[in-house]
Formats: sequence, C-alpha cells, structure tokens
Amino acid sequence: MARPKSFNETQVLTQMMEVFWRQGYAATSMRHLEKASGLTAGSIYHEFGSKKALFERTLSFYINTVIGWRVEKYLTEPANPIEGIREFLVTTFKGVPQPYRQQACLLVNTAAELGQSDPDIGRIVNRGMRRIETAMAQLLAQAAEQQLINPDLDTELAARHISLLMPGLLIAARNQAKDSDLESVVNFHLSRMLT
Repeated sequence: MARPKSFNETQVLTQMMEVFWRQGYAATSMRHLEKASGLTAGSIYHEFGSKKALFERTLSFYINTVIGWRVEKYLTEPANPIEGIREFLVTTFKGVPQPYRQQACLLVNTAAELGQSDPDIGRIVNRGMRRIETAMAQLLAQAAEQQLINPDLDTELAARHISLLMPGLLIAARNQAKDSDLESVVNFHLSRMLT
C-alpha cells in the first residue's frame, strides 16, 4: 500500500512553478526547489522521478491553471469576441508589476529555452499554445457570424497569427517597452487583420 503524501500537491506545484517561471529550467537547481517547497531532494525525486519530470508536470500545471484561467476569463463567451481577444493580449503586459513583467510567461520562456532541444517539453508547450489558439479561433468564428469581422476570414489562420503575436509582446515588455506602444501594436494587428 502506497504511503499517503505528506504535502499538498497543488501547493508544491505552485511553488515549483514560481521558481521555474522566475529562473528558467537550466538555472533552477534541486536546492532552489527544496527551498521553495520545503521538501527534501529525496522526496521530490520519489514523488516526481526527476527534475525534468517535475518540470513537465509543473508546465502542465501552469497550462491548466494560469493559461486555463486566462482563457476562461478573456476568451470564453465575452460580451464582444474581439474585445475579449484584445484584453487577453493586452493584460499580458499592461499594469503588470515590474518583477512579474520580467518573468513574462512560463510557456513562452520554455519555448525559447527548451522547445527545440527537448521534444517532450516542446509537445507540452505546443499543447498550451494550441489551447490559446483554439479559444481564439472559436471567438473569431463567433465574431464572423455576428458580422463583427470579415465573414470570409480564415479564422483558424487568424487565430494562429494572433497567438504568435503574444510571445513578441511579452519579450518587448520584458525589455521595457511602453504599455502604450505595445497596446497600439495589438490594436493595429487586430484592426488590420480582422476588417
């Protein structure tokens, strides 16, 4: 019979997520993870198997919680589909406190750090990006039905284009770009592409 866990898994994954998000995968050591979680290295290895397996679980947790929350808040049945997409993009940088702004997005950071070199992690990143893209495509299809945008627009291709805009916005925000400049980029893309 397996012994019961002596920790709250959601709490530990949240703590691990914060460390990986702030430092990246390569710069995070087991000592960092021990300190953040209060668990010993042995307990972490026993529960998660390896640092990579822990990171994969943490990245999936991020997709299900942080990305899932943002998709639900902005891309699930907003009053105005286009405004929902705009808010999803703009809230990635506008009004975000500087320490968090420097962290950008764990999904985007991971794509830049590991997406090419680790196929397993790349697949998880792609799953998270597809979740965003799918929600945007559904909103764009609704907008086309409501005649808010060009009804002949390829909504799936447009959603892919818009979701690929997000990493650029986050990188620019990390590099001290003004919110107003980034917001004008979002407005430009949406107005030019969707009319």
